[in-house]
Amino acid sequence: MPNLLHVVRSMRIFTGEIHPTSLYIYDDYMVYVKRGIIRRNEATISYNHVSQVYLRRGYLASSLEVINTGGVENILVKWLPIEQAARAKKLIDQKIFHTHARITGKHQDMGREVPDFERKLARLKELKLKGTISRGEFEKRRREMLKSV
Repeated sequence: MPNLLHVVRSMRIFTGEIHPTSLYIYDDYMVYVKRGIIRRNEATISYNHVSQVYLRRGYLASSLEVINTGGVENILVKWLPIEQAARAKKLIDQKIFHTHARITGKHQDMGREVPDFERKLARLKELKLKGTISRGEFEKRRREMLKSV
């Protein structure tokens, strides 16, 4: 069961709504709830469908807009307490970053290993050319490096 990290709700004083608009931020997804007098609209959005989060700060309150690429309309929650909105944006940004990093993580890891290998190999060649290590020692270390990759 996902953990509820944070909840933000519109302030009734400014909206005049009986049921404030809410955004529930969980570990794996967000739930947007907008209730009217007769019906309730609810949308669940995965973090891999969120491209950006905008925070608009005012003097009295903030608004938070979540840009959704997953087919559901964008989320706009107005009249939020300033600190709660800032915390929500920070949490959502972290979740977006970690979700997108997890998806593309394999490609980034491969990109980091190749330059490191090349750097070590260049250093070995430099040591061999200076005469610090022998040709046999160079070959031995090169084979060890190839096995580790």
